[in-house]
Amino acid sequence: MIKRLSLALAAAIAAAAPAAAQQGAFWSGAARIKCTIEISSTCDGASCSPLQVAPILFVELAQRRICASRDGATCAFRYYAFARSDQAGRLLLVVQGTGTSYSIAQDGRMSGASVVAPLAHVFLGRCEAG
Repeated sequence: MIKRLSLALAAAIAAAAPAAAQQGAFWSGAARIKCTIEISSTCDGASCSPLQVAPILFVELAQRRICASRDGATCAFRYYAFARSDQAGRLLLVVQGTGTSYSIAQDGRMSGASVVAPLAHVFLGRCEAG
């Protein structure tokens, strides 16, 4: 199940890479980005079901921390540190201690996954500077 999820995420990233490479990254020079999770699901290997999550992520690039928000105004939980990597026109974030990672394209499309065996949580959304 995790292998299928990884392959699907890799295929989505590969399909988006050529178009994203033609434009500059929206996060260049930004201290903070805001991501809106549009779709979230929990998958168990046989099926997926909707997952209710706080729909906004505040990503503070300079401080290397991330937090979820329910209303888009304030952090609803605690901040988590993340490791950052800019590769092939994508911003990759690995949230420390959570098993969660996000891949953000230069045009703002975001995909993410959190694996807590035997379940995987998947996220799709959009990000913007500010």
